Amino acid sequence: MFTCEYDDHQPEALESHPEHVPLQVDIVQQSYGWSQQRDFYIYRFEVTHAGAEAYQDAYLGLFMDPDVGSQPEDDEFDHQVFRVNRRTLPIAYAHDAVGEVPGCVGSLILGFGRSGETPGVRRPAWHAVSHFASAYAFPDGDPVNDAQRYASMEESLGSIYGPADMRYVVSVGPFPRFEAGETLWFDVAFVIGHGLEGMLDAAWRAWRLYANDLVEARDSDLARAPAAAEWAGRQAVGGAPVGGLRVWGHPASPPLRIQYRLPELRTVHLNLYDPAGRRVRRLLQGAEQPAGMHSVVWDGADARGRRLPPGVYLYRLRAGADDLAGRLMLLR
Repeated sequence: MFTCEYDDHQPEALESHPEHVPLQVDIVQQSYGWSQQRDFYIYRFEVTHAGAEAYQDAYLGLFMDPDVGSQPEDDEFDHQVFRVNRRTLPIAYAHDAVGEVPGCVGSLILGFGRSGETPGVRRPAWHAVSHFASAYAFPDGDPVNDAQRYASMEESLGSIYGPADMRYVVSVGPFPRFEAGETLWFDVAFVIGHGLEGMLDAAWRAWRLYANDLVEARDSDLARAPAAAEWAGRQAVGGAPVGGLRVWGHPASPPLRIQYRLPELRTVHLNLYDPAGRRVRRLLQGAEQPAGMHSVVWDGADARGRRLPPGVYLYRLRAGADDLAGRLMLLR
């Protein structure tokens, strides 16, 4: 649980990187950890434009050098980009090439945006992932000047996947205009795990915690839900929110389970929509349900029983006067 601040326009920075043209940005970096979650940490980067003129087509990028090995001098490891779908589990990761270290370390994009956006707006997707081997020249090797660093964020570069001393850049954006005095934010989880399966389990738990406003679940039933879960975006549309709404299910194979708590007897409607707002499935239509916990299972199909493609879907739950909307991810 640390906070630090840095910028790119101090004299010391210019002396060590004389080729760099200062962008006049100030950065606040915050980290979050949990005593019961030892395999991931969540970071927020807030980047403020301290200059005088607006920038066009700005990206935020994170350069990672995840040395994975059994000895200090062991710098040979594979690097891969894992994409279930870049908009559902956007994670880049590395692992040891030799196999002596069974763990994987990854960077999971959680969200990004502009300060002042509506709370709860989160866009978990990368724009580009570039990877580099230290023994090669750019673009297969590390970027060494401003133009190359920008290029590695603007598009995915690199054709060498190891074994080698691999590094990578993940970027989000672009922001068409980055105004003077404006602040952009970028949230990422650094995750580790025993093998790919263990790392992905940690990534889904980090995502679930992030979607729950960094608060660990305290309901015993919800706490026992499968870790390879959901992205439960919770946003009240009107009236008071229905308490205890959660969504979970195995991310690779339906069914997905939508679970919620009613404070009293309510008439419940539950519909699913695609990103364009078209209804794809009516799960509940005017069902009378008593107070307590309830759940509805979705098999990943539309109203005609056809399997829907992977992606982000929207759900809307109306229970009496309460109206709640959120997102869930369907993976195969």
